[in-house]
Amino acid sequence: MKCIEFVGSSDLLSLVSQTVLPKADKLILTAVSTSNSSLAATVPSINHILSKSSACTDVHLTILEDTIPIDVQIIEWSLVTYLQLATHIDMTVSLTLLEKLHNLNQIVFYNFDMVNVPSEAFEIADDAPQNTRLSPLNTKLVKLMLDYDRPEYTDELVMAVIKYLALRLTSLKVFGAWIAFDAALASFIDNYKATYPHLVDLVFKLGMVE
Repeated sequence: MKCIEFVGSSDLLSLVSQTVLPKADKLILTAVSTSNSSLAATVPSINHILSKSSACTDVHLTILEDTIPIDVQIIEWSLVTYLQLATHIDMTVSLTLLEKLHNLNQIVFYNFDMVNVPSEAFEIADDAPQNTRLSPLNTKLVKLMLDYDRPEYTDELVMAVIKYLALRLTSLKVFGAWIAFDAALASFIDNYKATYPHLVDLVFKLGMVE
């Protein structure tokens, strides 16, 4: 079998986790609106399903319910290659996710909360690289989409987050966000590319990444 797909609430995923799954090359899991009593069971159910899907080489996981809690300490999603999250995720959780999911090549944050941003992000100037090089994240991520509550955050904060992630995600090829990438970003890339050569091949896009 080439692909198996399950779309439903946490209750459905709980039932799926208790069944014997056929072998397949690709697995697609989508968690949608669910009852409050089942929210906490979502991640354990996903963990259980993935534990029985080791034969899958391509695993897409989408969580469309924004109230499902994501505890990075208990997730076991090493098989996931494509992840979409509507759950509110801050910088601390996102960095942990990116380093923990070693097979991840694309991620979409629909509700990125720009809090807990490291102080180093605000020390990145457009015209001069820092004396200390930021350590790269241990990830294979190729595409990143960042969506957020646009009226809540200033463009300065958003750009600080984007630049910080761009410098640390050395495998990244496409970075999408709902902000206009202007001449200041071009200047930033030009001035930092000698220290961070991966920036030369990084494409910034307005909006969703295809």
